[in-house]
Amino acid sequence: MKNCIPLEKIYFWLRWPRGFVASLAIYSAVFFFVLLVWTFGNARREAKFGHNKDQGEYVALAKDFKDGHFLTANFKPHRHPLYPALLVPVLALAPDNVHWLGAVNGVVGLLAVGLTYFFVFRAGKLHGPAACISILLATNFFFIKMADMGIVTEPTYILMTLCAVWLLADYCSKNKLRHLVAGSVFLGLAFMTRPNGILLLVGLLATLFVKFCSSVAGGIRLPACLLTWVRDSIVAALVFAVVASPLLWVKSRLYGNPLMQGKIMQYMWNDDYEMARSKKAAHSLSEYVSAHGWESMVRRAATGLAEVFFIVPLEEEVLPILYITAFVGVTLALGSIQKSRAWPVGPLIFIFCVVQMLPLAWTAISNPTHRIPYAAILPFLLFFGAHGLIEIYKRQLATTPAR
Repeated sequence: MKNCIPLEKIYFWLRWPRGFVASLAIYSAVFFFVLLVWTFGNARREAKFGHNKDQGEYVALAKDFKDGHFLTANFKPHRHPLYPALLVPVLALAPDNVHWLGAVNGVVGLLAVGLTYFFVFRAGKLHGPAACISILLATNFFFIKMADMGIVTEPTYILMTLCAVWLLADYCSKNKLRHLVAGSVFLGLAFMTRPNGILLLVGLLATLFVKFCSSVAGGIRLPACLLTWVRDSIVAALVFAVVASPLLWVKSRLYGNPLMQGKIMQYMWNDDYEMARSKKAAHSLSEYVSAHGWESMVRRAATGLAEVFFIVPLEEEVLPILYITAFVGVTLALGSIQKSRAWPVGPLIFIFCVVQMLPLAWTAISNPTHRIPYAAILPFLLFFGAHGLIEIYKRQLATTPAR
């Protein structure tokens, strides 16, 4: 029976364009065109500069770094230092020039698009999926908005998380320690960018545990699996701590707690934004549990999960092409799980994604911003989108008779 889906056309499209230069031109042109149209089409950046508290704090911290002051009152517990450090060269060359400061995120964004192409092509050796996923990032409404807003940390966080996800996917598939070390380095850099970077380490440790359990279930000897799991968990945590050590040291000196996060931790134990920032806010799990029943906690968790995994991506993407592509990739990845066999890379990265998103789901109602959860999930959407396109190509290749 003739297949109603034109798979030959899909096969041809996934292989096109074959030339790296052609693909590079595609996503570079799209990214620059959209970014320039967005930038010159409005004066939002200049209007907000000087009136946005977050931007002012990042610039003040960057100026302290430029002057050689690191233990400074401008070092807020939730303002991590990597992004302000990137602003230092610009401040040295063009002090208080809002457009040059904002251009830092434009450069970071272009680098993220280029690395997306590199990682996808490296995974599948196909220019078509690499160009497609790169263009989906380059034209992503949220990504362009963050790159154009000027002084925000989201593009840098997305870049670091993107590198970490692909390197750790390499580790899950090839079991080479150098990939785990490299991925943990970028996890540390993500934490140096934003406080929720610590959740990536938690997600990785959970993924390593699931990998250990699936390896044992797959018939690999328990002592060998156990030693590998313990070694890998220690290595990941140590590398993360070493990379983040400047931040941990400063927080220890200023606040007496290397993991001090300030008032943002109060979003965990309160039900709305105003309460979390008020003097009557709950400050611990015990306070929250004593004031809530199980039904309200389950309802809050369910609402948060729906928010971060469905509502936020669909609203931020406007045209959810990346989200739909990633959904296909997740479906194919979860369908690859087989009993009595070690899990492949797709389901492991899915565990990584879900675990690091759980605290953000819990705080979705008390900190109702889209920026934090979507910046956290975007690199995983890109990974699963690429995974889906590559799997489609491989399955078509396996079912196409040789000519």
